[in-house]
Amino acid sequence: MALGEHLVITCVRHGITEGNEKKAYIGWTDQSLSENGKEKLKEYRRRYPISPDLIVGSDLQRCRETAAILYPDVPYTAMEEWRELHFGDWEGKTHDELKHRVTYQSWLNEPFHIPTENGEEFTGFSERIWKAWDLSIAKLFARNGKHLVIISHGGVLKLLASAFSDERKGFWDWHFSPGEGGQWTHTIQTARSRKRCISYLAVPLMENENG
Repeated sequence: MALGEHLVITCVRHGITEGNEKKAYIGWTDQSLSENGKEKLKEYRRRYPISPDLIVGSDLQRCRETAAILYPDVPYTAMEEWRELHFGDWEGKTHDELKHRVTYQSWLNEPFHIPTENGEEFTGFSERIWKAWDLSIAKLFARNGKHLVIISHGGVLKLLASAFSDERKGFWDWHFSPGEGGQWTHTIQTARSRKRCISYLAVPLMENENG
């Protein structure tokens, strides 16, 4: 594969869970999709790019189930490295339940520098996600593939989007609803070096973009 060849990386946030519906922090909590989440993904399915060469993603159940609905005929490679930020003692709790905690307020004010309570700090989360990225790109190259799908979590997509997209938006400026994501076109060189992509497209595709 030549360095100038284009790669397509489609990154999808898992479908909605009961925890998402309650607006709770569910980072490493292993929840399944809600019935609403499953139905919404079925509506989206035909609007996602077809025939990826490789699908990787978080090993948590909600991501496995999302992959099975969107790409039922493609094997899924589950990786712990693609998990969401671990929220520690805040797992399963909502903003309203946490808003009076001093540690939580401190984290809201400086989320990139203060870790979650007995959970993960942003630096460790970021290092883990970039490790997942490098491993996944290597897997794609090993099979001479050109289209990688990543099924992961909201914080993961924010990190990738803020690094790759040319819109120059920061981490908190990006928003991906459950079942939605982004598609980046890279060269081999920009993918390996984690540089900005050639182009970006929101997914699922609009009806007229998918024929």
